[in-house]
Amino acid sequence: ELTSSVVSPQGTRQFLSVGMLNENPKTAKISDELESFLHLLLYFAVRYLRSSCDYPEDFIEGYFNAYTVQHGFIKCGRHKRLVVTELGRLEDYCGSRLTFRSPMDYIFKELLPLFKAHYKVQAHRKKKSAPPTSPTSSAHYETSSIHHPQMSREGGRDTSKYRDLEEPVLTRKRFQVTRKDDSIPTAEDEQDAALLADHDFVLGALAQAYVSKGWGWDKVGDRVLDPCASQPIV
Repeated sequence: ELTSSVVSPQGTRQFLSVGMLNENPKTAKISDELESFLHLLLYFAVRYLRSSCDYPEDFIEGYFNAYTVQHGFIKCGRHKRLVVTELGRLEDYCGSRLTFRSPMDYIFKELLPLFKAHYKVQAHRKKKSAPPTSPTSSAHYETSSIHHPQMSREGGRDTSKYRDLEEPVLTRKRFQVTRKDDSIPTAEDEQDAALLADHDFVLGALAQAYVSKGWGWDKVGDRVLDPCASQPIV
């Protein structure tokens, strides 16, 4: 239950984009509206269509109704944020793939990676525009947090027995591994994110799913046993 000191974002919280929830205040863009549409589509799909989700009520509660409060502001729940910004695919609360075995799968498969790319690009741009951190404080943090006692000559450890050993044949350079920085968007990420600047690609994906075979057998009625427990709160 929300208290008067907690600020709730404008709109139906369950269907707001991750950005609208976590970047308060924020002006809604086309990408936010498209994401809200996708959340709305997922809500009704989980509730009224046959799927691999065994417990629709639990999924709805964890994905749509869950939230956190930071500094008096409502923030996006973990499951929703994870699916949209990190995974780019549907998973239930147990980490299993959520599928509908219908053209609905095509819609989420095509669109969710675009939002993942969008948030990756936005996070990188925000990081680049942020003021640089102090080199002194950064170096102190790395030094103090990465301390390996086995490499230290202090603390009463006797290292004299190692002094006469020859230098190892393998130098440190050979152990250096080049790691890809996943926080830096690729050219493909930039292209995917750009597809959310207007409605064209999303409309095309919906049209493709609409004319696809596989509809009809998926409707099973309301799978939520207690409708009042999972109603969106405006």
